[in-house]
Amino acid sequence: MQSVMYELMSELNDRSEDLERQMLSLEQRVEQLTAGFNALPAHLSATLSAQHAALVQLLRERDAKVLSPTVPSALSPTAASLPLANPPSGSGSGSGSAPVPTQPIEDSPNTSSSSC
Repeated sequence: MQSVMYELMSELNDRSEDLERQMLSLEQRVEQLTAGFNALPAHLSATLSAQHAALVQLLRERDAKVLSPTVPSALSPTAASLPLANPPSGSGSGSGSAPVPTQPIEDSPNTSSSSC
């Protein structure tokens, strides 16, 4: 009877030690998760700032590419006003309607980047 009790106590102690190790491991993982969650806002802020700066740079480069070919056509104010008058009166002037959608499309990403 004493040997059975000794075996049971020994097994109970082994399981208790295993449970203690598992609890210690879980506590360490919780501490790591807590530290990660606490650092998350700073990481998100840095990442979003970097992405915003990259997006702004890309938009500026795109605007520079788009605006440089249109500068000669935009030099004459009458030429710029004619395509605006042509699309409502007729859809036959496809070359006149192409610059009009391009400019609002450029403005909307710039507007959305400003709102970010």
